[in-house]
Amino acid sequence: TRSVNFNFTILVKNREKDIKRLLKYRIDTQRTWTHSCPNLEIFEKYKKKCSVSESISKKALYIPLYAQLGMKDIKYIACTLNKII
Repeated sequence: TRSVNFNFTILVKNREKDIKRLLKYRIDTQRTWTHSCPNLEIFEKYKKKCSVSESISKKALYIPLYAQLGMKDIKYIACTLNKII
């Protein structure tokens, strides 16, 4: 068997700006699809302010991660992230 990672998430200060910057270097990213629990309909009656989880959901960014990603690509992504973020 082999480990299959679903995603790799980083936190950035300005997600929209960083998405555009990374695209200039041909690194595609995705906004997170997760939401903090208080914003989910199922928890509506328990709704409370959760500033930490809300902040994280706005700053979280998925960077490329898949089985065919080679070491050269991983190093390129890591070096680019260090350089611009």
